Amino acid sequence: MELLIAEHTLEAVRELIRLTARYPAREGVSRAQGSEPARGLECRCVPAAENSIRRETKRGACCTSSPGKGRVVGAGEGVRAALGDVWWDAMLRQSEELAREAEARCPGAVERLGALLRAWALGFAAVRPDVLSPRLAVSRRGLRTDEAAGFLAALDARVLHVDSAGFVVPQAFRPKASGGRYALFSRNGSGVAVNLEYLIQMAATAELLVDHGVAGADICFERGEFDAVVEDAGRPVLAMEAKARIEGGDGLLELLDSLLRLGTDPQATAGDNHRRKHAALLEMAAAGPVVLWLVADGARWAFDASRIAGTLLLTPRTAVAGLHLVPAPPSSHTSRTII
Repeated sequence: MELLIAEHTLEAVRELIRLTARYPAREGVSRAQGSEPARGLECRCVPAAENSIRRETKRGACCTSSPGKGRVVGAGEGVRAALGDVWWDAMLRQSEELAREAEARCPGAVERLGALLRAWALGFAAVRPDVLSPRLAVSRRGLRTDEAAGFLAALDARVLHVDSAGFVVPQAFRPKASGGRYALFSRNGSGVAVNLEYLIQMAATAELLVDHGVAGADICFERGEFDAVVEDAGRPVLAMEAKARIEGGDGLLELLDSLLRLGTDPQATAGDNHRRKHAALLEMAAAGPVVLWLVADGARWAFDASRIAGTLLLTPRTAVAGLHLVPAPPSSHTSRTII
């Protein structure tokens, strides 16, 4: 095992040196052509048009190749029917824009984070006697530009600290009561797998602080049923839930579809996890409107969550409203202007 780790250590160091030479600075550097992805982890840049909405037929995915066109199935069909074509098309455009913006502000983010993950996996294998190899398992979901750039930005802003074994300690917001150390890896057979959802969860939480001006002392990481909660004088004003992907059985569309259906019919079919989140959001909204922020790679969906006659009403926020944490008064109809 020591020889195997030594071999991988040398390979990882060489790759980090190559990447440092290729991308010497965050700003003003164009992406090199013909770069090779990091081996051991599927680090590929998904084309923007396919970044979040893929051609899949399983429940929770949608089959659409361009905004407003194509057949939508599963949870995507229910969400599109509930929120309308304008919201749906804006969601698709947002997914493409987030991928382009991430590549522009952090060229080569996928390859750079891939190399870091490989290096951290060495340390993880060294401290975990049940992990026989530091080799990362290839994920069918891959590593994508938005999540990679967001996580690297949080590291650069010193919002997160990652130790040599891939354990993350948030530096600027309130950790959960049971502790504030999170593992980027888990054992996968004899090797290592990336806990992919942590990347976008931590990146988006950092965005609340860095991009949206929320005070770190008001951000509670992993509070109750949600991945992050923002409080104002002790009252929750924003609930954030992160998923690794928009599509798929555990994707963002599945959760949104459940919340919309439960808001119409509390007896609607939904998984236990989605029911608990619906109940928690309903309880939060009892004290006043709450912003629900649903995030994934390629998604930042904001809703005003209000409790009306004991039921949950989700109203999509307009681009102008953004994430200002003063929800608009509940209305009798659902806005369909933009995400």
